Amino acid sequence: MEDATVFDLALLWFVVGLALALAEMAAPGVILIFFGLGAWVVALTTWIGLTPGLQSQLLLFAVAPRLHLSWACAGRSRAVSTAM
Repeated sequence: MEDATVFDLALLWFVVGLALALAEMAAPGVILIFFGLGAWVVALTTWIGLTPGLQSQLLLFAVAPRLHLSWACAGRSRAVSTAM
């Protein structure tokens, strides 16, 4: 890919992440911010050159929010007792 195309894709992912982060302020819950962070991770890796193709970018965008969410919620689950 040309450098201009990679820069355009990285900028596109950054803008998508920014839009998702801003949408988090209007939407209930705390989910969209993790997708925004995932888009920023894709933007960074695209800018560096680690994810040059659309398939690798989409794969990373599918995995990164899940990793961020599991990291943020680690140790916060409550054990439910079923014993009476």
